[in-house]
Amino acid sequence: MKSIFLFLLFSSLIFGVDFYKSENHVVDTLNNTMWQDSPNDVKVLKHQDTAVLYCEDLELDGYADWRLPTVKEFKKIIDKKRKNKEPKIVKAFQYVLLDHYWTQDRTWRNFFTWGYYVHFNTGTIYYDNKTYPKYVKCIRDGN
Repeated sequence: MKSIFLFLLFSSLIFGVDFYKSENHVVDTLNNTMWQDSPNDVKVLKHQDTAVLYCEDLELDGYADWRLPTVKEFKKIIDKKRKNKEPKIVKAFQYVLLDHYWTQDRTWRNFFTWGYYVHFNTGTIYYDNKTYPKYVKCIRDGN
């Protein structure tokens, strides 16, 4: 599995592709990360705390070191140039809704009981009570 990843990473560097789909994930060669991109991305709703645990427990495509992304990491895959009614995320992603996805970041509001999320309808970062359910898209470092 790792040899396939290294081959695809090397090939993408040669051909200048920053994102490509592979099995149930998308590889971001520019930032050396892998993003979950599976049917569960449009089915699983979690509170922010359980979203963190969901990613930590995720085993996908032979990898078990997934985590919930930060706001900064989500900003690297947002593409606000996409047309209306298209998710504001790079085109390599197949499983994404025009909806809310949790980040791991919290805000000081209400004693850190609020967390940040990305809304792929607009590609904007917002915050909300961390007990409200939202979708989950996990990330891992590409090493």
